[in-house]
Amino acid sequence: MECYEQRIQQARLLFEDSNVVVNVLNNVNDELLELFLINFYAFGINMMQPVEDWLHRAGRHCEVIGLKDIGRALKLHARREAKCYLTIANDARLLITFWNRRHKDLQIDIEKLFSRPLPSGVACYQKLHEDIIISTVPYTQIAVSYEIELLFTNWNLKLVNYCASKFGKRITARLNAIQDHVKRHLRHVVVTRRELGKFLTSYPGYLNTLVQAGAQAIVIYQKYLEDCLTSAQNFDRTNTYS
Repeated sequence: MECYEQRIQQARLLFEDSNVVVNVLNNVNDELLELFLINFYAFGINMMQPVEDWLHRAGRHCEVIGLKDIGRALKLHARREAKCYLTIANDARLLITFWNRRHKDLQIDIEKLFSRPLPSGVACYQKLHEDIIISTVPYTQIAVSYEIELLFTNWNLKLVNYCASKFGKRITARLNAIQDHVKRHLRHVVVTRRELGKFLTSYPGYLNTLVQAGAQAIVIYQKYLEDCLTSAQNFDRTNTYS
């Protein structure tokens, strides 16, 4: 597991130093940050809703090709993710309602916001999972899950703390899903790391493939954040989601 952590570290550092992460946590004004959050949640539904199915199918494929233990671990992980997207959808509505209450001339239509075409980051994220499931290396789902859980705990915690310093409870009270994900994934990441370590002990030759999948997940998640920020920046008095 130490070899994996060493090999993936560069991808993690590139994410932390990326323009989108630095800008969101340091350089955006209050209104833009609020619009970023709205897009983060609205697009995030499409990132989270299929997770249970992705994990279960990847686990089942692992079992079919003889990787019983990692297959079982992925299917158990799938159960832990059941219906998590519902809290994201609820928070998105809370944020939009709060925005509309204070911006009478810049109203956001909730249903139109949810029905927008998927940005490339979300589409790539969905494709990554689907490609893994049908590939000859479905076990790489465990590396993707591990890296995304780490992002949820580290990035999401920084985002919540920054929003608390900027807005106080008037916004953080509407970020229930993020805060819940941080708490849950602090526990989940320990389990996932243990399963990944056990798998690497049994199959050390799969290290490169696992690192590549994990790094790809990080890059795609960064693209998702970039899409959220771009959509927020493009929101103006023409209001493309009204």
